[in-house]
Amino acid sequence: AEKRVNTNRDRHRSFSWSSDPVRKDAWTDWVFHIQWDYRTNGHGGGRVEVWQQVDGTGYKKVVDYTGPIGYNDERGVYLKWGIYKFPCKSGRGSQSPRIFYYDEVKVGDARSSFEDMRVAGPRGER
Repeated sequence: AEKRVNTNRDRHRSFSWSSDPVRKDAWTDWVFHIQWDYRTNGHGGGRVEVWQQVDGTGYKKVVDYTGPIGYNDERGVYLKWGIYKFPCKSGRGSQSPRIFYYDEVKVGDARSSFEDMRVAGPRGER
C-alpha cells in the first residue's frame, strides 16, 4: 500500500532525464506532457512525454516514459523552471556562470493538446 505522504527518503522511484547536448545560439522549443501519479502498485497513470524542436526543424519526441512520477505529499506538484546548479543552496559553488534565456512559457491543463502547447509562428514548424 502507498503511504499517505512520502518524502525524498521514502519515495519508491524518481524520474530523471538528460537531453543530448543543447545547441548553443539556437532556439530550442520544448513541449512537456506530464500526468502526475505517484502510485507504483499497477494502478498508477504517471506519464512523461517530451518533444523538442531546434530552430524550426520540426518536433521530435525525445522522451516517452510511463510509471510513477511525483510525490504523494501535502504541497503537491508545481512548476519550477531554470538551471539546476548544485550546490547553490549551501554556498556559491564552483560552477562557472551560466545564462539561460526563455520565453513563451505556456502551462496547459488536462484538456490542452500538443497543438495548443507547441510554438507556432516565426520559430515554429509550419
